[in-house]
Amino acid sequence: MQKSKLQFKIKKFEELNYTNFFIKRFNKRLNLDYIAQSNEKEPEGVDLEVDTYGILKSQPLLKFQVVTREKKLREIEPRLVRNPGKQICIDLDLKNWISGAIQLKESKHYSNQNELILLIVGDIGPLLNEDYAKRIFEPFKNSNFKGIYSVHLPSDSHNGQIIAIKDIFGEHGRSF
Repeated sequence: MQKSKLQFKIKKFEELNYTNFFIKRFNKRLNLDYIAQSNEKEPEGVDLEVDTYGILKSQPLLKFQVVTREKKLREIEPRLVRNPGKQICIDLDLKNWISGAIQLKESKHYSNQNELILLIVGDIGPLLNEDYAKRIFEPFKNSNFKGIYSVHLPSDSHNGQIIAIKDIFGEHGRSF
């Protein structure tokens, strides 16, 4: 298999994995039964508007644009910093990182931006407190996207977290 085809398959797997995690928490929060589905129509190397869907017959279709570790974001991505003789800490400018991810996707000028839910992928280590999240994410609640969420999968040290940067129900900053 060619390297680019393998990378594409890995990207599609990751998009679906993050969407599945989001959908499970979303369903639990609202007592629904959405299922996640990949956009199989997306050709290799083309960034379509919708990466994945949330599907439930009696409810509106959820359309997700998954923001993975894209090249432009790697430069500002939070990362671990080791200081000799000191603790490991996180070099974290979360507001700048989230802003960069949103601006990257806004610059694409998707035709149905107001229907898209951004899932911004990352593992920033410690989980965020809701009051802090509400303060730093305040400027993003007026984005043209339907919703924006920061998604952190579970690890050995935590059960994962979804932070509503712009919640589709207006509960900005909420963690679930």
